[in-house]
Amino acid sequence: MLKDFFKLDGAFLKYQESEMMRHFKTASTLENVLYEPEKWPELLRRNFRLSFKNVSLAKTSFFAVTFRDCVFEDCLFIGAEFHSVEFHNCKFIDCNFYKSKFLDCYLDPKSIKFSNIYKKKYSNIGVALFQSLLENSAKQRQPFFEIDSDIRFRQWKRAQLLYDLSSKKIHRLTFLVSYVRSLAYEYICGFGYRPVRFALWTVGLFCVVAAANIGIFRSGLTLSGELILTPDFIDSVYFTFSILTVLGFSSIVPVTSFAKVVTVLEALVGVGWMGIFTSVLVKRFLK
Repeated sequence: MLKDFFKLDGAFLKYQESEMMRHFKTASTLENVLYEPEKWPELLRRNFRLSFKNVSLAKTSFFAVTFRDCVFEDCLFIGAEFHSVEFHNCKFIDCNFYKSKFLDCYLDPKSIKFSNIYKKKYSNIGVALFQSLLENSAKQRQPFFEIDSDIRFRQWKRAQLLYDLSSKKIHRLTFLVSYVRSLAYEYICGFGYRPVRFALWTVGLFCVVAAANIGIFRSGLTLSGELILTPDFIDSVYFTFSILTVLGFSSIVPVTSFAKVVTVLEALVGVGWMGIFTSVLVKRFLK
């Protein structure tokens, strides 16, 4: 991990194109090097199983370059430009992509890892990085990369809230509302990309409401015209799911004023919840 996220650690060598090419003729690992030219060497367009550690490639332009099974650790890509670059099965560990640009690239956002300390101190870099990858994958029609980029972008946006709070850019109430909303959105439905998770949450929450309704609707329901003195769990589940999924009451209906009011409130909540469920399905499968 870099001591200063914008500088190489310790002493380093300065390489030109000729030195870079000469180095990789006999070695597969490059460490403690600052690469000075503005362009990646033309003769190094195909790179396999290379390792870069504590290397600065800041302001370097990469065009039509392929990296496969490569590892980049503690590298600086500050202001770098990637055009038609492919990264296959590569790993990026604690690399600084400040103001880097991606155009027509192939890069799995899951291959990029950061230590938590960087997430706390430099959340703006992560936000910009995954926003850029999101735009790139959307243009390239890479749906899985687009989903992963969007998820990582939203996670870093949430991390940025902590920085904004500590720097007093936002009020504590604004922070709490935004943070809790983002956290709930992720864990309940994966920012809209996990419909199965949302379905499981729906069934679980509806069952909890059904269990609560056993006490709430005591002596307040009728089954085929006869009063239900103590609703069992099956009756409660049937009645609750009928309300919350807006299917209708069938043979179980509320009769007391209190039961009717609670039924209306639960139905309104059910309409909103099922609307969210529908939007998640549309976002995931019909986008």
